[in-house]
Amino acid sequence: MSAPLVVNTRDGACWTRRAVTAGGIALYAPEAVKTCPEFVMATLEDLAAHGIVGSADALPMPVGPALVSEAELDSAMQELTAFLRVRLALESAQRGRRELRAQVAGLLAERTGLHGKLDALDDLRVRALDKNDELRAQVIDLEAARDQLVRWHGEDTKTITTLVARVDRYRARATALQNDALSMRGSLSSNGEDRKVPFELGETLTPAVDWLIARVVELEAQREALAARLRKGQRWQEGRVPPLVSQDFVSQDELRSIFGIELTAPWETSEAEAAAVCRCDEPGADPYACEADDCTGEFSELNPFGGARPVNEPSAEVSRKCDRCDWRTSVWHVDDGSADEELHRHIARAHGSAEAGEAS
Repeated sequence: MSAPLVVNTRDGACWTRRAVTAGGIALYAPEAVKTCPEFVMATLEDLAAHGIVGSADALPMPVGPALVSEAELDSAMQELTAFLRVRLALESAQRGRRELRAQVAGLLAERTGLHGKLDALDDLRVRALDKNDELRAQVIDLEAARDQLVRWHGEDTKTITTLVARVDRYRARATALQNDALSMRGSLSSNGEDRKVPFELGETLTPAVDWLIARVVELEAQREALAARLRKGQRWQEGRVPPLVSQDFVSQDELRSIFGIELTAPWETSEAEAAAVCRCDEPGADPYACEADDCTGEFSELNPFGGARPVNEPSAEVSRKCDRCDWRTSVWHVDDGSADEELHRHIARAHGSAEAGEAS
């Protein structure tokens, strides 16, 4: 539908179409104004804002030339000026409205973004609360585990203290047992004397102790037999001083039978003495196990004067030499009679008499 050529507004003004924009919008100007720039012309929409009371598609035919008075021209110019002011105000208001709409749209977008951020913050807060609850539970579990570890540590410390004390006691007992074993070993195999047991001492002393116990039992039985034999041969008389009248002593044969003593001729040598040959110079020989009278072994740790010296080498201390076979006592004797005693035992065992040898 084409725009009308003439438009009458409510204020009594008559507007005529003067031009059309590139977009096809009709532009109007007051009929009394013959020349009007397009940028101040009004559109049909602008005239509708003033109220349109009539329109026509054709201009009225003029009946004749009519002159426009200055009053009418001034009135038309005032109307045009007012219209232009209204138009400028309207355009300014429309421009302000568009700017406001853009600002509102920006604010709405910002609000939407803020709502999204708030939602994200709410989700984060919820997750943080859940994580906080989880961490609280873990802290409770860790505190319980810590208390348990502290309790275990106290129990372990107590147990360790008990075990250390027990180990110290065992160590002291072991040291005492070792010292007792060394003392017992020295007593069973003294230097320069015969062994107390008829066999070599091994790593343990149990066999020697068992043999000694059995020997003690045997000797106790022999002693009881001898005591019974002596009591049997006694004759008492009441009122006599002394009351013991006579007593039958045990004969030597009975004593030898009781104690298992064998008689050997002086010129005979037992197998044990014949086998007592010093082999300390042989590789792997044990000088502590040597029973030979002419032993040449070295016992540095038993030397009370320090240093290592063969047992057959005379020392500055007292020693004795047999005048029959040149046998010499051990070199560790002092002047206390022990050298003489050892020489006496040698003579009685080797030569069958108790003659003393010469001192050197």
